[in-house]
Amino acid sequence: VKALGTFIHWNVLLTFSMAEAEELRRTFGADEDRVRPITWGIDTDYFRPSENGLQIYEPPHVLSMGVSNRDYPTLIEAMRRIPHVTCHICPTSAWEPSLGALANKKLPPNVVIKSYDHPLVIRQAYERCKFAVVPMQPTDQWSAGCTSVLQPQAMGKPVVATKLPGLAEYVIGGETGLLVNVGDPAAMAQAIDTLWRDGEKTAAMGARARQWVNTSRSLNGTLDQLTAIIHEIGSS
Repeated sequence: VKALGTFIHWNVLLTFSMAEAEELRRTFGADEDRVRPITWGIDTDYFRPSENGLQIYEPPHVLSMGVSNRDYPTLIEAMRRIPHVTCHICPTSAWEPSLGALANKKLPPNVVIKSYDHPLVIRQAYERCKFAVVPMQPTDQWSAGCTSVLQPQAMGKPVVATKLPGLAEYVIGGETGLLVNVGDPAAMAQAIDTLWRDGEKTAAMGARARQWVNTSRSLNGTLDQLTAIIHEIGSS
């Protein structure tokens, strides 16, 4: 984009994190009005704790859901260190063998591979888990994974997530979840074990997560931000 010079033809470039906005401003030498962050939001009316309670029981487990190129190798290595914790990995896309996510790796007995793709099934899966884990690969798409951390939080479940510059704006570290460094199975195992062993802390984090997402990361909030920017551009 910079080499082609197309940036000069844009009115406004929107990003889904402040970290990305600041980096793009530096890259393009743009002012704050030309590159603006808005928050990605989800439907908090759909993703919310059930009023009728848990309908289908499953033994206690943590849940990791997302596309197949997530950092599942680090998660699997973390799970080897905490054999008393059961983890369901539920890719929402086909496995890509070239990524080596499971290549030449024998799964530990506490890791179960499943697949969920329908929104209703996804919501039910989050409701049945104790909390969610979102392991991310290093990427220049810094807000990647934001939907995967927002959905469980909206369901009242805290998250353990990889600390990427943009994704970290969608989890309040220590309040609605725990953030760990990229590719650090020891830190991920410790974070998972902390929430697994402390049910009271996990429940409190989940309650804060639901409240925060509902007030600060909702789909309606995103639409309000977009509407305001469109009106501003249209009237200028």
